[in-house]
Amino acid sequence: MAVSSRTKQRNKGKRSSWFLLLELIFVVSLLSNMVIYGGIPSLPEVGTTLERAVSKQEQILNLYMRGGQLLLQIPGLQSISHQVLTSALQEGFAEISVDAGNAALILTERSYNRTHSMLHLLRWATPILFLAALIGQFFRPRQIHSLGAR
Repeated sequence: MAVSSRTKQRNKGKRSSWFLLLELIFVVSLLSNMVIYGGIPSLPEVGTTLERAVSKQEQILNLYMRGGQLLLQIPGLQSISHQVLTSALQEGFAEISVDAGNAALILTERSYNRTHSMLHLLRWATPILFLAALIGQFFRPRQIHSLGAR
């Protein structure tokens, strides 16, 4: 039983939309991380301590933080960043102030609540989605051009 060209075309369209969706999720994840972690330096109470610790110890968070500082020029994004970070780290603020040397570990290794756990998931989802989108580019369907037909 032969598969019709319409069915092949429909399947090709579905595969293309999956790759596009994967790339879109990656971009949204990257921008979310940049907005959230970009607010670390201006975070009240512990911002400078966290910024120094992250700059020295956590390269991926440093990338998000530095890139996010440019995005936070957009009105309203800094307050969103501060709300998320405060919600995630409120219980750890006192510990960060007391133990500045382990501030990056407090941010990345412990989980104080559900918001903090979601930040852990989002932080690592972005590089994984990047690799998946990159691999997807090699396996995406391409149009075949023959030399004789024009």
